[in-house]
Amino acid sequence: MSALAARSELTARRDPAALTGLLFGVVTVVGLFTTAFFAEGSYPLPDAPLADVRQFFQTNAGTAQAQAVWQVAASVLLVAFACTVSAAIRPFSATLAGVAQAGGVLSGGFFGLSAVLVGVLGSHQFSRAAEVVHPAHLFGFLAGGPAHVVWLGVLVGAMSLAGLRFGMLPRWLSISGLVSATLSLLSALAPMVWEATAFLPLGRFSGILVLAAASVILSRRQLR
Repeated sequence: MSALAARSELTARRDPAALTGLLFGVVTVVGLFTTAFFAEGSYPLPDAPLADVRQFFQTNAGTAQAQAVWQVAASVLLVAFACTVSAAIRPFSATLAGVAQAGGVLSGGFFGLSAVLVGVLGSHQFSRAAEVVHPAHLFGFLAGGPAHVVWLGVLVGAMSLAGLRFGMLPRWLSISGLVSATLSLLSALAPMVWEATAFLPLGRFSGILVLAAASVILSRRQLR
């Protein structure tokens, strides 16, 4: 199928499933700020003393369990959106469609893994076991931080590149998405360089904004 024919088909569709991207952003932002509001004390850093980590999760067991629930919901929405975006891109480029889907599935998968580990830490049965708390806390940070954000950047980057090349998205949004993807990819340095952790919120929240905007635009396609 030519790019012109694909573009004509694209504009003739309406896909409400694309709104899963907007819902992912809403659930993630509301969940993050709600968790931070109700938690007693600051969330421990990955290198925090074991006693501090145990104390935090024993004190905030209910909050941790709630966090696990909304993270799982957000991860499912992200995977669903990635599949929708991949289907929209495929008539233009099978390669970019595959990259977008892989990025979204892996990003959602790591976010879901982080949710499971947070749920484990919030369980009284495990929060007292020193041999469980430290690795669960560390891998929870790696999964929900760098791994999730880096692959989110892959999804945003592939979607934005397709939007720029094939006119699927406004030019300003595509360029913003490429900038966001760059920030997300730079967060891969976070486990090695502490200063690079600044790229985690930059990549995460800019990516959420781009996905939310693209979600609304893609949902307005007319289905045949």
